[in-house]
Amino acid sequence: MTRTTLTVSGSQIITPVGTPIKLRGFQGLGAYPIPDHLYLEAVWDRGMDSYQFDPVAEDILRYSWTDFDIQEIKRTGANVIRLWTRLYEIKRGPAQYSETALRLLENTINRFGEQGIYTILVMAGAGENNYEPQQRYLSRGINLWDPASSARADSIEVWGVLAQRFAGNPHVAGYDVMNEPMPPSAEALHDYYVDTMAAIRAHDPDHIIILAVAQGHRDTFQIGGDYDDDNIAVTFHFYEPHNFTLEPDLPDQLYPGAYNGKYWDGNAIAAAFDYAMTLPQLQGRPIYIGEFGAGGERDGFGGLEWTTDVLNAMNARGLHYTYHQYRHSVHRGYWTRRPEVNAAITALANGIMDGTRHYADLTEQQKRELFMTELSCDKRPGIEGILTAAFNDGR
Repeated sequence: MTRTTLTVSGSQIITPVGTPIKLRGFQGLGAYPIPDHLYLEAVWDRGMDSYQFDPVAEDILRYSWTDFDIQEIKRTGANVIRLWTRLYEIKRGPAQYSETALRLLENTINRFGEQGIYTILVMAGAGENNYEPQQRYLSRGINLWDPASSARADSIEVWGVLAQRFAGNPHVAGYDVMNEPMPPSAEALHDYYVDTMAAIRAHDPDHIIILAVAQGHRDTFQIGGDYDDDNIAVTFHFYEPHNFTLEPDLPDQLYPGAYNGKYWDGNAIAAAFDYAMTLPQLQGRPIYIGEFGAGGERDGFGGLEWTTDVLNAMNARGLHYTYHQYRHSVHRGYWTRRPEVNAAITALANGIMDGTRHYADLTEQQKRELFMTELSCDKRPGIEGILTAAFNDGR
């Protein structure tokens, strides 16, 4: 049988005809555009029917990912997106899955794929780490690593559903099993990956499975151990130094510069990647940097220079990567939603929750102005040229 998907060959990813490919593009895209804090409040706290969100999500998606966005991404030379799905967007009850959410994922994957852009599908929303965005899950008892929570079993179950849905789809580059997992032990991570891989391989023998290193224990837990599967890539995220890249409200942060007694410049960034590539469980496998970026708040203080140095280091080492991120509501990545649009969306969401507003009352023009990238966002100056040069380097 002729293979139709990308596959791992040693430390490379190759196309169905055996040609090596470097995956370079954007992360942070989603196909179910309902804010998770509103979804959780409505469904978990108020007992509202989760399915009532599906037609709204489907309608918003008509505006939030348009041909403009696909062509904008394609024009940079990007050939991959990292597409998010949150666990309970899909699973709605015992053996119940939202066909709308699955169809929106599939349609998004296929639309980008028809333009030559692969998708890496990543899962989140399972209480997989203790970072701030996951606190809204953890506070509701959704905890991937807690035996009292169903999140572990639910996420494995949903990966089986996704694998069955996308088996053989040539536009899917791979399955990024869990975003930034923070397990209590290497054994817990290994057991979770083994069980998830079994659920995937029961339906899909061909797609690449991407295993993330343990958050906070990259050097020790790594990816948890060894696996009886040759079609595996590994992933980690790069935001060093964190105070510069992830804390835009901290003043007086410069790049190059010293952080916690270490001087960060292009050489230090290159050395950090070199070290990661020596970790035993990462050696000899394709390495995918699922997220990296320094927000535009640092422009004028080294933000674009940091981005350039990271891109140069990754390209020189043959790494795969997706930039954080294509569009953001606050922090400046590639596109940033304007403050007045954020305020209007927040007012709309709050009104819907308290019953004073109805999505159906929005006009076509109002939807366009709220959700379409080109009408609601500003592009970060300078970022397009930097990414375009890096994406096309060596092609």
